Amino acid sequence: MPVHRAHAVGRPPPDLEIDAADVLADQADREDEQAAQDEHEGEEGEDALPLRTAEDTADEQNDAEGEAGEGYQVEAVRECYEEAGVLLAVDDSGQMVSDGHPALSHRDAVHDGDVDVRALSADHGLRLATDALPWMSHWITPKGETARRFDTRFFMAASPAGQTSHHDDNETVASMWVRPADALERFEAGELQLMPPTVTNLRFLDAHASVASAMDAAWAVGTPPCILPKIRLTSEGRMAGIAMPADPDYDSLP
Repeated sequence: MPVHRAHAVGRPPPDLEIDAADVLADQADREDEQAAQDEHEGEEGEDALPLRTAEDTADEQNDAEGEAGEGYQVEAVRECYEEAGVLLAVDDSGQMVSDGHPALSHRDAVHDGDVDVRALSADHGLRLATDALPWMSHWITPKGETARRFDTRFFMAASPAGQTSHHDDNETVASMWVRPADALERFEAGELQLMPPTVTNLRFLDAHASVASAMDAAWAVGTPPCILPKIRLTSEGRMAGIAMPADPDYDSLP
């Protein structure tokens, strides 16, 4: 699991039993289009999401490209390829590409914007496996936490058995294979820093003993509810923690 973002990368040792840890939970955050920046303020100075939402942008892209409903999944595939080196694309027989395929040699070009991932797949007779990515969760950065806020959709995909992945040393700087329960234990012990969406996604995975079970559960989610955490502040105005929608004090917070 990389230090930054929600990709699980690499391949586990063959003798290691992974409890759903070879599932990639990829986020399609589209930093240039989906960042919910605090540029618009309400009458009382409160932070507000932009009037033009990320969903509007994705819907327009879907309509223009004739790929209704796939815009976010395409972005998830692209980011997974850029940051983890895993290309979720299949050939005419439905087989996922594996190490040695020529399409896997264009990672840097896709990252730099010189090659479009959809054009790359088409040029090699492949199809992006957007239908293999169930949408498992949807998060928005709390108001006031940073100057730039994100409207992020998390998707799940089974890690292709034939691909060896590597973090990009840019947006992801380290990676490891870890059981969800072990990662959560290290988080609780203060040994591993995890963001709330990652903790929630790991708990989702930890409830399942196999990739197939986790994938089935992700498909069953359908359209996940949007989660907008709120910031708890001390009397001095310092950040004291994060409140989740199910917390008793959530509705009382601004």
